[in-house]
Amino acid sequence: MARAFCEQCGFIEKRCICDALIPKFENAIHLLVLRDKSETNHAKNTACLLPLVFSNTTIIDGDAKTIAEELKQINLENSAILYPSQSALILDDTKSAPQKINTLIILDGSWKKAFKLYMSVQTLQTLPCVSFKTVPQNLYRIRSTELSYSLSSFEASVYAIECLEKVQLTGHVSFFQKFIEKQIQLMPESLHSRYQGKP
Repeated sequence: MARAFCEQCGFIEKRCICDALIPKFENAIHLLVLRDKSETNHAKNTACLLPLVFSNTTIIDGDAKTIAEELKQINLENSAILYPSQSALILDDTKSAPQKINTLIILDGSWKKAFKLYMSVQTLQTLPCVSFKTVPQNLYRIRSTELSYSLSSFEASVYAIECLEKVQLTGHVSFFQKFIEKQIQLMPESLHSRYQGKP
């Protein structure tokens, strides 16, 4: 029997998060998410949340070859990749922050998948990278990572827009926290104690 999906948020009905939705932020900077195809239907993927709360967002799914072809159709002038390369400009440091970004590219997937995509798509290597000097606490406690500075795609995108557009997106943070709580509630009860109250 096919699973029923919510027409508004796109999640299966038992994971519907419409009750937590907030008005979309009209972001001037285009968020372009390049998502590894293996992440598309992953229950813990957070990139799918971005179009729900940011008006100017595009997600491209696929392997490196597919994404490379899609990028040929996109104007990448004044684009940058959110990726911690050694030469990355620092978004939360006014002394080294980039002057102008029209499109911010997010590589969605594990660190290993993001690195592989970056190295496999030559176009990406021609673009400047941006990163953070300091990052907010990682809220996504149900992910399998022990790195407190390792943000989910949603968290990284929110913080980047805050830095670039000089805004405070507290509503987006609250929305994400509600999403996490919803995920935990749907887990087997035996796992609740593992994640409840975890920073």
